[in-house]
Amino acid sequence: MTQHKHSKALFASLIVGVWLLGTAVGFWWFEFRDLRAFGGEASTRFFDGDALRRSVQAIVPASSGVARPVVLHFWEPDCSCSRFSNQHVRELIANYVPKGFRFMVVAHAASPEREAALRRQAQQVFGAVEVVFSHDAQLDAHIPSSPAAVILDAKKGLAYFGPYSSGAVCSAGKGSFVEAILDEVAQGRNPAKVNTLAYGCFCGWARSNQHI
Repeated sequence: MTQHKHSKALFASLIVGVWLLGTAVGFWWFEFRDLRAFGGEASTRFFDGDALRRSVQAIVPASSGVARPVVLHFWEPDCSCSRFSNQHVRELIANYVPKGFRFMVVAHAASPEREAALRRQAQQVFGAVEVVFSHDAQLDAHIPSSPAAVILDAKKGLAYFGPYSSGAVCSAGKGSFVEAILDEVAQGRNPAKVNTLAYGCFCGWARSNQHI
């Protein structure tokens, strides 16, 4: 009888162990499967900032009145990493729109109906923000990952390209890159910084237009 109880206890422990291992693997898969270098395998390649600037300028609608610096947020709503960056971007909008910045969300859409749906979704997530859609293969080729930020100064010069922050969770504070850039641009300076080596939670941008 004692041996039988011992066998049952051993079997129960084995079941619990397998369950815990499966839970840990599942957690890793859903939380950390997209951890990688922002630039992917091309992180060390030569980056053509002028070509990116021209491609980005082509999708930015003209604004009336005084020229303002622009922040473009490359957003893929189905990317698992977006749940980390959404709050950070909302904080940036709240803090820097009053300082004269213009924020725009860039997304992919395969049809006018999808564009309308994504525009509504983006404005639900980020508030009253402009939404534009990328149909330019050349622009997409310059964006290795999402979430990504492109910052143009008031003269439409490229001030920053890269991720919002490093690490598994995109947030303000330690590890964040964009606040320092935005502060410089607000003071009339252009740091002209390109950052493709950061490691964090990113999804491939070019692949995201293949399923939406």
